[in-house]
Amino acid sequence: MTYSYLRSERGWSNPELALGLKMAAISQINLKLSHPSTATCTNVIASIAYLCTGTWIFGSHFEEVETHLDGLGIMVKQRGMESLGVYQFGRTIRKYIFVQHLLLAAIRAQPPTSTFDLDYNRLFNSASVKDTKHVSPLYCPQETFAQLLQSKQFSEDTVDILYNAKALIDLVIDVDEGTIKEVDFNITLFHIKNELERHISADDPQGIPDCNWVFECCRLTVAIMLKAMETSQPLLSSSSALTHSLVSALEKTDIGGNWGELSGVLYWVSMIGSASSQGRPGHRVLDSALGRTMSEIAFTASDFGSAVEPVRKFSRLQLALKRRSQVAVPENSHRKY
Repeated sequence: MTYSYLRSERGWSNPELALGLKMAAISQINLKLSHPSTATCTNVIASIAYLCTGTWIFGSHFEEVETHLDGLGIMVKQRGMESLGVYQFGRTIRKYIFVQHLLLAAIRAQPPTSTFDLDYNRLFNSASVKDTKHVSPLYCPQETFAQLLQSKQFSEDTVDILYNAKALIDLVIDVDEGTIKEVDFNITLFHIKNELERHISADDPQGIPDCNWVFECCRLTVAIMLKAMETSQPLLSSSSALTHSLVSALEKTDIGGNWGELSGVLYWVSMIGSASSQGRPGHRVLDSALGRTMSEIAFTASDFGSAVEPVRKFSRLQLALKRRSQVAVPENSHRKY
C-alpha cells in the first residue's frame, strides 16, 4: 500500500522494491496461515485483500489475482461475511472486500459469486446521500449534479455531460431489463448522441482556454460508453484511440489526489476506462487510479451505499452490454453484403 501511494502521488517507481515488498507480504501471510489460531483472523483477510488489489493494480496476469481471490473466498466462507462486522475494523474490511469482489467481477463483465453476498441495505445510513463527494453518473441519490458546480474544476458543460452519461447508463440497463422497447432505446440514444456532440474537445485549439482536463476526462469517458452502445459491443471492444486519449487526459489531472471532492466522478471515469483498456497500453494507469479510488471510498464512505451502489450499477451496465453484444453477433452473421 505504501509503494502504491509513492508511485501514484510522487511518480516514484522501483519494480525491484515492489517485487521484494510483495514477496515479503506473501511470506508474512503464509506464516499467519500456518497457525490455526490466526489463519482466518481479520488482519490476515485484510492483508490478502490488499495484496489482491496491489497485484491487480501493478498489472500482473489476472490468473494471479484470481488465485488470491479464490483463497480469500475460502477464508470468507469459513468465517462468514457477517462475522467480520463485530468490530469497526472488521466492518470496514467487510465493506472493502465486498466492493473489491463486485468491482473485479464487473471489470470482466462477470456476475459476482455468492461467497461475498452481504445484505448491506439494513446497514444503509441515509445521512450520506447529502455528501456530494461520491456522486457520479453511477450513483446520484438526489438525481442532480448541480451541487458539483461548487467545485472550481466543474463547469456547466461538465455537469451536462454527467447528466447525459447517467441517461446512457440507465438507458442500456432499462432496455436490457425490458423496461423500455428497442425502438425507444434507439430514439433516446440518437437524442443523447446529438446532445453530446456539441461539446468541444479540450485538445481542440478552439476549446476551453484553461484546459479543463477533468471535463475532458468526463467527455472521453462518455464517448467510450456511447461507442460501445452504438456498436452493441462491450466496453473492451470500444475505440482504443478514445481509451488512449483518456489516459493522456487523466495524467494531466490531480490523479494522485483522487480528484479530492470529486472522487465519485473519478470512480466512474476509472471504472469505464479500466474496463475498456484491459490488455491495452495504458491500462495500468487506469487500473491504478481505480484501485486507489476504490480503496479510498471503501474506507472513508460513511455507509455501504455510496461505496457499493456505484459498483452494482456498473456491474449491471457491463452485463447489459455483454448481453447486447451476444445478441448482435448472430444477427450480424446473417447479413449479406
